[in-house]
Amino acid sequence: MRSGTRIIGVIDDFGSGGAQRQFVELMCGLVQRGYSVSVFRYNQSENHFIKKLVDHKVTILGADKREVGKLGTVRALTKDLKKVEPAFIIAFLDNPSLLAEIACIFFPKAHLLVSERNSRFEEKSFARSLVKRLFHLRSYKVVTNSEDHKLWLEASFPWLRSRLECVYNGVPSRFFRQPLSRPVRIENRLSVVCIGRISLEKNPQVLAEACSIVYNEHGWAPSVRWIGRVDTFGAGERVKEEVDEVLEATRQKEGWLWHGEAEDIPDLIMDADVVVLSSLHEGLPNAVCEALATGTPVIASDIGDNRKLL
Repeated sequence: MRSGTRIIGVIDDFGSGGAQRQFVELMCGLVQRGYSVSVFRYNQSENHFIKKLVDHKVTILGADKREVGKLGTVRALTKDLKKVEPAFIIAFLDNPSLLAEIACIFFPKAHLLVSERNSRFEEKSFARSLVKRLFHLRSYKVVTNSEDHKLWLEASFPWLRSRLECVYNGVPSRFFRQPLSRPVRIENRLSVVCIGRISLEKNPQVLAEACSIVYNEHGWAPSVRWIGRVDTFGAGERVKEEVDEVLEATRQKEGWLWHGEAEDIPDLIMDADVVVLSSLHEGLPNAVCEALATGTPVIASDIGDNRKLL
């Protein structure tokens, strides 16, 4: 691509999710390389990363899906595509990708790249999966962020093979700052950090149960700092309550901190003894990539590409 090439990114929102972080880093990186970048989003209630986009002078477009509905969102994206006339459109996640694929029917000259940032275990039905991948035929490239997911797509939807690419998550340079020394730990006070929204998929219950086993057998348990928002769509509040019940049963609640969203992720990782990822399924987890960049040990579920990473 030439400097000045017009690009539009399409995503649902600017919330604190891993896909959103990768998307925002990519858009800002493209600006730094001299491209003209705009971003369309249709959920305007989540704005965790909006400041970074504004600071990099990314043009923010979009509509509020709650006000205009699905059809109105398609119209809004079509209108913005007509105004910008981008050479490339980059969409992250399932619904934004489908939105871009529909809108691009009216823009056959634009190169559309869609990125599936998920796991095959998130597929709810074969019919839905089939329709989604048929729409991918409108795309120039279909990108996964794990080899596991790419291999599954190749086997399940062979007509996509020529379009498929696997690109691992990028890690910002600030994560490669090595601390001069690690904090001195008190005996039997292992410090654990977890990064991810509070949801069924992230599975914090199993970590709480593991801490309970350690406490019952040895009389102490790790201190845990869980960084991330409560997922409003993944029974997050119920999951949080279940974890609190487990912790209260073994008097561990003081050692577990629900930290909420955070900006200083590198410092929080480097201040821990170990990063734990207890997820039931992932695409490629940012937490694992970022912990490896800082040199912090990782314990992760044997899912996706984690075995290959670790």
